[in-house]
Amino acid sequence: MAFQAIATAKRLHNKARDCRASRLPRGSSETRTATLKGLRQSWLRRVLRIGTTPLGLASIFLRSQRSREARQPWAALHNRFALVGLLVLVPAFSASAQHKPSEATRPFVVMPAQSLDDVQKKLQPDNKTTELIDSSGMQLRVAVQHEKNKTGAAAELHDASDDVYYVLDGSATLVLGGKLDDPKETDAGEWRSPRIIGGQTVEIRKGDLVIVPRGTPHQRTTENKDFTMILIKIYAEPLKKKS
Repeated sequence: MAFQAIATAKRLHNKARDCRASRLPRGSSETRTATLKGLRQSWLRRVLRIGTTPLGLASIFLRSQRSREARQPWAALHNRFALVGLLVLVPAFSASAQHKPSEATRPFVVMPAQSLDDVQKKLQPDNKTTELIDSSGMQLRVAVQHEKNKTGAAAELHDASDDVYYVLDGSATLVLGGKLDDPKETDAGEWRSPRIIGGQTVEIRKGDLVIVPRGTPHQRTTENKDFTMILIKIYAEPLKKKS
C-alpha cells in the first residue's frame, strides 16, 4: 500500500514538474532534458532526506503542489483529497512493515501414547478429570475425563467456549441441540438445566470425535457404561491464572 502512496505522490509531483517544464525558456532539447533531470533528482533527494513517513511524504506532496494551486485555484480541493488518501495509505503500510510474527508464550507439548495410557489408569475407576496442560493465560484447556455409571448430570450450554470430545475408551450417550428447559446461569456465560427439549440423542464410542460449538445445549450420561475421553475446550478469552 505504501508503494501505491509513494507512486501517487510521485505522479502528482511529476504533473507539477511538467507544468513548470512547460514554462521553461525555449532552447535546445539538451537544456530542457537537463532541467527535467534536475527536477527528478530534486524529488528523489527530498524523499531520501525527509523519508517515507506520512509527514515526510505529505511535505513533499505539498511542496510540489504549491505552484499548481497558484495557477489553478480549483486544484486546491483536489490536492486536499489526494493528501488525505496519502496519509491514510502510508500509515497502514508502516504498520504492516513493522509487523512481525509472534513468539511462543510457553513450550510446546508432546505427549506419547504411553503417558496418556498412564493417565487413564490413574483416573479409573473414579469419576474425575485431570488436566493435561497448564491452561492459565491460554484460550485452551486440555484434559482427560473419566466417567462410570454416571447419571443425572445437568444439561449445559457455554456462551464463550467450544467443546471437542475424543473418545479414548468405552461409550456414552449424548443429547445435542434443542433448547435448555428452564436454564439457570450458574456463572458468567455458563448455563445449566435439568434437561434438553428437542435435542438429538447419539451414542459415541472409542475413536469418535464430537465437536460442540458454543451456544449448543449438550448433556451426557454414562449409565451402566465406562467412558474415557479427551476434553478440549476453546475459549473466547484467555483463562485467568488460578489463585
